[in-house]
Amino acid sequence: MPDFTRTCKLWRVFVHPATRRMGIATRLVREAARQAREEMGYSRLSLRTHKTNSGSLRLYDSLGFGRRSEDVVAAAFPLKFLAVNYEVFFDKG
Repeated sequence: MPDFTRTCKLWRVFVHPATRRMGIATRLVREAARQAREEMGYSRLSLRTHKTNSGSLRLYDSLGFGRRSEDVVAAAFPLKFLAVNYEVFFDKG
């Protein structure tokens, strides 16, 4: 069973529109996950993205993150958005 106290949260991965679809976000997320696992000893990485952000949904799906749940998030009252919560567990080896 993973140690949930060793969970790293990934927040706000942005790539400038002119440089999207060039693999930059993929490299950023992979490196963040590597550092979380190898250098900081985390056992799990979780994140949240907008359900309507098809690019980020494709990215996290392609990187093997599991969709854990969806929920409504209050952004700035009265604005709300539907979020998709992802997570990935790191192997011990």
